[in-house]
Amino acid sequence: MATTNRFGEHRSLTLRAWHWWGQLPEGWLIQRIFALMASGCVIGMVLDATGYTRTGLFETPAEPQKLEPVDIDRPEPGDNLRPYQPGMVPRPTPFRPAQPSLPDGTPLSTEISGRMQFAFKENHAGVPFIVATGNLDTGTAEEFSRFDETHDKRARYLFLVSHGGLVLEALRMGQYVRDREMKTVVPREGFCFSACPLVLAGGVERVAYPDSWVGLHQIYLSEGQKPSADEAFETGQRSVSDIMGYLEKLDVDPLVWRLAIETPPDQIHMLSKQDLLETKLTTIVSPNIKLQ
Repeated sequence: MATTNRFGEHRSLTLRAWHWWGQLPEGWLIQRIFALMASGCVIGMVLDATGYTRTGLFETPAEPQKLEPVDIDRPEPGDNLRPYQPGMVPRPTPFRPAQPSLPDGTPLSTEISGRMQFAFKENHAGVPFIVATGNLDTGTAEEFSRFDETHDKRARYLFLVSHGGLVLEALRMGQYVRDREMKTVVPREGFCFSACPLVLAGGVERVAYPDSWVGLHQIYLSEGQKPSADEAFETGQRSVSDIMGYLEKLDVDPLVWRLAIETPPDQIHMLSKQDLLETKLTTIVSPNIKLQ
């Protein structure tokens, strides 16, 4: 009889647990998991702010730097981490020129270590697009919106080649891109690192080539930022929360940012084609992209 009672109690507890689970708001579990993973990033910012970890990393270089070509192997499942240094670009090889280019083969300049610059172009079919190259710095999002609005013919695509920069500017620029219903593209041999993928996420369609480079790593403090431990903790929490909500709203899996949280700033997690598609950071990965 006691065994029967215990079984009944367990069954009752199970039913109550299922009822409780059913009452949870949508996305609750993902948010809690994400918050736990984010704690490591936040703690790292606190330690850095208080001098317990190395400093001197830059979110956005104050002045243009000389770009250093480095050997980077393509990511494979289970083999995604690569060393990272600000200003790095993939080194050309005899079999791979490593020169970012547009779909028609027009090369893009890799002298992009300064503030983000914009260029308005049209392809041979008259499809308008904007090429954005350089770092996301203070005011970049506003500069981009002003640039876009100066053209009577509105761009349909935004090509991105960037080492990243300020997270807040990336969020603002990405939201503008989504509101404008633009499509985002990382060009052939182009790279979109650090905060840049947050702009990529803004596209209504998000396109990469098999030889594009998309990479993530942890948020870190900009040059000259030395907040208190409490300020760093609050900033870290707010940043992670903002990023998670932003990605979820754009129908990109917010858990893609787990890859950033787990990767220290001196490394970068290069996303494979499978990563890009499964997380919906891109909707298309193909060598044959036609602007239309």
